Amino acid sequence: MTEKKSLFEILAEAESSKEKIYQQILENKGELTPELELQLDTVDTKIPAKVDGYHYVMLSLESTAKMLKEQAVMLSNAASACVKAQVRIKERLKQQMESFGLTELEGDSVRFKIAKTSGRLCLDESKLDKNWKLQEVTWTPMNEDIKAALTRGETVEGAWLEGGTSIRAYPKK
Repeated sequence: MTEKKSLFEILAEAESSKEKIYQQILENKGELTPELELQLDTVDTKIPAKVDGYHYVMLSLESTAKMLKEQAVMLSNAASACVKAQVRIKERLKQQMESFGLTELEGDSVRFKIAKTSGRLCLDESKLDKNWKLQEVTWTPMNEDIKAALTRGETVEGAWLEGGTSIRAYPKK
């Protein structure tokens, strides 16, 4: 006898399965291990449901990747702000110490001391002689032009087109 499940239970199981698959994909850095492939194969035994299940997992991963990229940008911006604030605080502390003629400042657990350095390099590149400049040349493949030439049937040494297919999701009619 088949156990009847509520829609809530079915959705909860699907979400749990999706979360387990997602965690394994992250742990394996995107590689599909045999265990993960087995889990993906058993998402559902009915072909239409399996197709929908794959689509759901793919959309979920795409959405998660977008969210993580956005979070990475926000975290990078926050890290930059912290670095800038740390530099400003250090400069302000140094200016205050110098304005009061202090070379050392002590707290309960830390001590700041102004020390001589070899100096900070400042440049006005427009006035700098070319003997003090390094010319860098970067060669970058012109991917679009190369692909267009290969598509037209031209030979481009060091480049080739590999036959391939892609998979796209469409609404079912």
